[in-house]
Amino acid sequence: MEQDIYEEMARLESNHWWFVARRAYLLELINKYFPIDTKHRVCEIGCGTDGYLQMLAQLGSVDAVELNEPS
Repeated sequence: MEQDIYEEMARLESNHWWFVARRAYLLELINKYFPIDTKHRVCEIGCGTDGYLQMLAQLGSVDAVELNEPS
């Protein structure tokens, strides 16, 4: 990914309505099948700019992998 696009995405992920709503929806969906009151091990593959790691940490311990380095 181009460095300037990667940086812009990282900047927007914390406050832009799309990312905020998507994280809330994903957390609701995940919680439906894997309740938050139980600690889970979560692995996010393709974590990009780490925008979802804090949300996933509510589920338990998180490991993350990103194979593509910003160019």
